[in-house]
Amino acid sequence: MRFMRLISNELLKLHVRRKNYLFGVFLLALTIAAGLIMKQTMHGLTGFEFAAKLQPVLNYPILLFMIIYGAQTIAEEFKEGTIKQLLIRPPSRSVILLSKYATGVSVLFGVLLFSCLASVVTGLVLFENGGDYTLLTVIKVYLYAIPGDLFYFTLALLIGTAVTSVPFALSLSIILQLVGGGISAIIAKYGWSKYVVLNHLNLKHFDSDPHIGGTGAAPYPDINLYGSLLINVVYLAAFLGIACYVFYRKEVK
Repeated sequence: MRFMRLISNELLKLHVRRKNYLFGVFLLALTIAAGLIMKQTMHGLTGFEFAAKLQPVLNYPILLFMIIYGAQTIAEEFKEGTIKQLLIRPPSRSVILLSKYATGVSVLFGVLLFSCLASVVTGLVLFENGGDYTLLTVIKVYLYAIPGDLFYFTLALLIGTAVTSVPFALSLSIILQLVGGGISAIIAKYGWSKYVVLNHLNLKHFDSDPHIGGTGAAPYPDINLYGSLLINVVYLAAFLGIACYVFYRKEVK
């Protein structure tokens, strides 16, 4: 019950901050604007095709939003001095941190669901129906975005917990996200690189649907979809474990 109460408190904090709703308005405006532009420039586009093709465009601001949220969730408590009020309550530090993480995961799923619905509705209103693209294709495209978004949100949370500096945590998280692809390419020649989570954030490879961009073949013959998911889970659990330990040991002045 205490855990759920903490999550409710975090959601209430998000509700009070109107800028979070402004982000939703921004996503909706971006979706409609992209729809109007693509209607004039890309003839023959169907509603579901539009929604699927728009997902990578929408995911950039969503990823940035989640990185900012992750970097702020603990660091901002230290900056504003509210961490003392948080820690005098009965729940342990680990429970507090995990409740913030659970709230962030809920926010991520909520934002992805909203953007998916907005793109589908916009596509069906502005474009013709039919074609090879289906609603299932759109849903899978958005689901495949979860591992990457979740990973960088968790990484930002860990960094923000360790340094308790929002600008530094935010900058470092964004830099790591930008160079992630380059790091994957550099270490690709080593056999152990198949266990690096950066090589398992894009699960589209396992999907044989050509509209999703997958090949239906695993990047590593001995690691299937469930193996890639397991690697993601292990890294996320490790990041959370380290964050909990750092938060537990951190001195509050």
